[in-house]
Amino acid sequence: MKINTRTLMIVVALVAVFPATSVLAIQAEGPEAADILNSPVTDFTTIQQIFINIIGWIYTIFFVVALLFILVAAYNFVTSSGSEDKVSLAKKQLKYAVIAIVVALVASGVSVVIERFLLTRGRF
Repeated sequence: MKINTRTLMIVVALVAVFPATSVLAIQAEGPEAADILNSPVTDFTTIQQIFINIIGWIYTIFFVVALLFILVAAYNFVTSSGSEDKVSLAKKQLKYAVIAIVVALVASGVSVVIERFLLTRGRF
């Protein structure tokens, strides 16, 4: 039985939307309602700061993993014993690790540029 791609996309969209709408419709009652009302999130700035912290942690983890990949590439290069296959593998690993770091740096720079643009859009 062959499944049509369009049908599969519709099913995935429905599965993704219906649980989200049922969760949003739940209202807190009892002791949980007091916890929601005493939430530390009081405005948009707090939510924005939470996202900034999460993104900062993601970038930190990403750079640590990229550094580990660079170290693995260096290890493979040192232990290659002149084998062309192992040297080319180490060069590819190093190249892709450096490309990943450059892409991450450009992405963080673009986010800063967009943030500056959005914050100064009403000023001339």
